[in-house]
Amino acid sequence: MFVTFIDQLGPPAKSLVFTLKQILDELQFARNGTVSFDERFQANLATAIELYTNSRKEALETLYRSKSLSGPRPVEVLADLEEVAASCGHFSFSLLDLAEGCLVYLDLLEQLHAEIERSPKRRTWYWLMFWRQSETTEEQSRTFGKNDQHVATCLELKLTCI
Repeated sequence: MFVTFIDQLGPPAKSLVFTLKQILDELQFARNGTVSFDERFQANLATAIELYTNSRKEALETLYRSKSLSGPRPVEVLADLEEVAASCGHFSFSLLDLAEGCLVYLDLLEQLHAEIERSPKRRTWYWLMFWRQSETTEEQSRTFGKNDQHVATCLELKLTCI
């Protein structure tokens, strides 16, 4: 029963997992606050999700049909078969849920990218990250506004006094 389910769902699941792996390997946030990602990821992921969803539906239907066609069995055996079917359904749903969450993540990244492109001179909040001592003063002066530099200096003075 489980083998039949995996045989039907295996290739679309591999495709979906490979697409998710590519997305998570490629997405990067640059140190300067920019977002870089391949715009084809959303289309590829949406296609993989659609293929996986259709295959999942067919595999679950086949799984429950084979369970019901197995004839009269003891209650313990039926309970075991139901557990296997529920596990298959939960696993396949969890992967689908992850993929749909990743699609939302890509959409948010696209919106963030558009916002950064629209107004690149917006105020940043990097000055609040006082624990990062690796930035040079020149880097800080590029990201701070006039008031931000004053607040950052006050924060540094206060932290050294503590």
